Amino acid sequence: MSTAAALASIPPPSSSSTPGGGGTYSKGAAWSGGGLAIVASSADVVYAEAPADGTIVSATVLGGGGPGSCAIEVWKSTYPGALPTSANKISASAPPTITAASKSKDTTLAGWTTAVAAGDIVGFKLLSASALTWVSVILEITP
Repeated sequence: MSTAAALASIPPPSSSSTPGGGGTYSKGAAWSGGGLAIVASSADVVYAEAPADGTIVSATVLGGGGPGSCAIEVWKSTYPGALPTSANKISASAPPTITAASKSKDTTLAGWTTAVAAGDIVGFKLLSASALTWVSVILEITP
């Protein structure tokens, strides 16, 4: 069984800690297998609200208990709309992944929809995982 959690806005060390105040902010999600390998099929979708307008400039994935592999789909919808689903995928055919490692960072984001508006709801779905006991994904968003 996996547990999941939304990560709070985490400002990078060189950024403003006030979303909308001109600084970079992060949104993400984490899943834990409680010391055992994560089972992606039982992992919850994690949702987070964007506090300010911006552009996604990178996606970082970290994993423990590996090296291992995983893939995470990223979804987005507006606040007044329904919670995002796979129909609202913004990660195109290049979802954040780890392949036989414990971390990865994508700054190209090929094919992604990278614009984020204040109030947008971002969803994170763990599609697959092997040999990892925990996984986190972090989107860096700049104004």
